[in-house]
Amino acid sequence: MKPLPAAPFEYAEWKSAKVHPDYHVEVDKTFYSVPHRLIGRTVEVRLTHRVVEIFHDHQRVASHVRRSQRSGHVTVNEHMPKAHQRYANTTPASLISRAARIGPNAAILVERMMRDRPHPEQGYRSAMGILSLAPRYGPERLDAACERALLINAIAYSSVTAILKAGLDRASSAEPAKPTPQTPTSAAPPITVKEKERMLTNPTLDQMQALGLAGMAAAWRELAERNNANELSRDEWLGLMLDREVAMRADKRVRNRLASARLRFPEACIEDIDFAAPRGLDRRSTMALAQGKWLKTRENLIVTGQTGTGKSWLACAFGRQAARLDHSVLYVRVPRLFEDLALARLDGRFPRLIDKLTRAQLLILMTSELTASPTNSASICSKSSRNAIAANPP
Repeated sequence: MKPLPAAPFEYAEWKSAKVHPDYHVEVDKTFYSVPHRLIGRTVEVRLTHRVVEIFHDHQRVASHVRRSQRSGHVTVNEHMPKAHQRYANTTPASLISRAARIGPNAAILVERMMRDRPHPEQGYRSAMGILSLAPRYGPERLDAACERALLINAIAYSSVTAILKAGLDRASSAEPAKPTPQTPTSAAPPITVKEKERMLTNPTLDQMQALGLAGMAAAWRELAERNNANELSRDEWLGLMLDREVAMRADKRVRNRLASARLRFPEACIEDIDFAAPRGLDRRSTMALAQGKWLKTRENLIVTGQTGTGKSWLACAFGRQAARLDHSVLYVRVPRLFEDLALARLDGRFPRLIDKLTRAQLLILMTSELTASPTNSASICSKSSRNAIAANPP
């Protein structure tokens, strides 16, 4: 008989999942984060009893230690955008204010939902779910259900919904059952077990920091604090640490590209485009352009329309998307560019300025007023040539 493999077989499941607007995928009733550039995409998830690995286009984009409990969020800070565009006009204060119109208990419950999460934005979905129950059940019943949920310490949308469906909000509130007193422990001295001697971790972490592996060092600290850290294999430790390092470097690279781009609207993003506004933008074509294929085929993108329709903002949104896709971006105004070119010819900076312009993989040119559109709309078209975006200033 042949010898057994060096590594034992490990059972794994594969599932497909769609990235939610809050850059998480739902796996086994738990939400795991992925890089926010993948919002709306379909990813493949590999599940083992210890680790969750997430793949896109046959490349692993995230990995997490699998939660034993079927609830909650597992979020890597580097996966988060600077601003949560999905809730651009939503803040914890606004949600609490809306809940206070329903009743004081609803406001307390919504506040607890966001306070008990690692990031308040992770409670937005549950809080909005609570607010959406008011038209169906009425403010009085909903506030009574929130009061009962607070009484039994069930701070969850599913608990409030269950209380309303069962009609428990109409029942008189009862005191929660007191916990059974714990059995007194023995007075005998505790038995101590000598721990296995380990290598010092601080020098290892210092060496990681010196080598520029801040992501791996952060992942090491988080994994070491977990109760089930010893259950993870060496390969799983290494994979989780490497994924954190890749995510941190990708986030830093995007920040540096956006800083170099000097966009007029640095917070503009594709996810925040309001297609309901009467501007004539087509959602399907805009989202197809957001995939970035036109950048690879070296095509131009022209944004035209009347003043005030948001052409500059749209150009900056496409510029930010290009930076997410790992393209260098540069934003310039054409009148200022002509002045700089004329001055550069006189002071000897012309070759360097031309080199700076040509090194940008995407050049955003804010032109002077072109032919005005007959209607109050903005249009987007593409032409083959070197990558550039031309738009009128709003």
